[in-house]
Amino acid sequence: MKPGDQIYIGPGDLVVTDTPALLNSTPLGSCIAVVSYLKNFHLGAMIHIMLPNSPLTADNQIDLRYAVPGINALFSEISSATGVTKRIPVAIIGGANVLKKKDDFLTPAITESVINCIMKHNGEIVYKDLGGTLRRSVILNTQSGDLFVSVGNGHSKKVVSL
Repeated sequence: MKPGDQIYIGPGDLVVTDTPALLNSTPLGSCIAVVSYLKNFHLGAMIHIMLPNSPLTADNQIDLRYAVPGINALFSEISSATGVTKRIPVAIIGGANVLKKKDDFLTPAITESVINCIMKHNGEIVYKDLGGTLRRSVILNTQSGDLFVSVGNGHSKKVVSL
């Protein structure tokens, strides 16, 4: 892997790849990154979820910024690439109340929607780093399955090998 093999994943972006790369989330405030790595297939995946509900857009297109269509697409693409349909390992990172609102309803709604959707797909949450008030960023190395997280202005630290 060359240093330039980085793919940045912003809100609504979904990447599923068996090519060596570093999948980098853009900063996650209340958003949640759902990350997966299937070791036997050297397949890495990441989606950046921004909102809990799943309405269609005005032109009836699916909007992957929302938890339900985004996670449905993530599991569908992983299953299509590997044939694996159950116990797909995922890590979930983000869901911070960065605005420190006492009446924050959005962050818990996003978190609940993400977890419920993963459970409907029989996914296995193997790592989670949710809540608090500091933004996070995530990097997945698709060669090794190593997952790195930075919190606030901190440096990225390896948190788990998926």
